[in-house]
Amino acid sequence: MELTNQDVHTASLDTNTGGIMPSSTEFNYGDSIPATFNLRNEYISTDVLETLNVTNIGEWEVCLYMRMQNNDDSILCTSPSIDGSSGIDEDTGLPTLDYTGSVEIPASSTTSARLPETTYGNGFDLYVQDENGLKILGPGTFYLAKTEGIKAAEMVTAEINHPLAKWGH
Repeated sequence: MELTNQDVHTASLDTNTGGIMPSSTEFNYGDSIPATFNLRNEYISTDVLETLNVTNIGEWEVCLYMRMQNNDDSILCTSPSIDGSSGIDEDTGLPTLDYTGSVEIPASSTTSARLPETTYGNGFDLYVQDENGLKILGPGTFYLAKTEGIKAAEMVTAEINHPLAKWGH
């Protein structure tokens, strides 16, 4: 099978080479989602570097979005742990960043009740954002899979709500 340009583009979006990496690309609903990231210039666009105020790094967050979402309305945000240092490039005047960080989206935030597939699908992106909500790094993509318990509950609900169920069939 030959890949189309769209297939190649879509596959490249799932490579998690944007500086933030979930520990896996697939989790179950209700799992905690650990991720690490590298805040280094090689992962950050010049436009973003020009506006960053590194003195506010303690206010930066990691935010969860629906996969390939086209707006800035995150589902949830959490504070990461960030260590490292920064300086100023004498030639460009831009910050030089050398930070690493980690974050964990808690299991209570990834349940099927909190992230219903009918609303969000099952693919999600993580971004590191500054104190103004500007996306610095990302996306870090992962997918949520239904557990056997969720699948069983969906089958029971489908049977109860089946049109013939009200006549005892």
